[in-house]
Amino acid sequence: MLSLHAPGLRAAALGDAELDGQARLARRLRQARVAPYDVVVMAHHGSARQDEGLADLLAPRLTVVSVGQDNDYGHPSAAAIDLYAGSGPVLRTDLCGPVAVVRTSSPAGLEALARCPGEGG
Repeated sequence: MLSLHAPGLRAAALGDAELDGQARLARRLRQARVAPYDVVVMAHHGSARQDEGLADLLAPRLTVVSVGQDNDYGHPSAAAIDLYAGSGPVLRTDLCGPVAVVRTSSPAGLEALARCPGEGG
């Protein structure tokens, strides 16, 4: 996991972590009392192999799924999207293109900039 911290913002990129690695990471984060995160890049391009405990612990306000359009693997899986959608919006790069996250002075404190379908972009 790549963890990025800035004043008022915590982000994590989970890379290609498989279930066992995600479970180990959840244990370490729980012991260190490091959670929740504002932004998470979902593990393994949104495959169905997501650790529910890690998703619950991270509880991101925004999740990004870095995934290629029309990929042969069927990523992201509906189950993975549903798992993370419980804590906030999930943006997929295959649908929205590049996603930028910026800190703002709004009550939410952050904004995602992307061109997702149905959002006037």
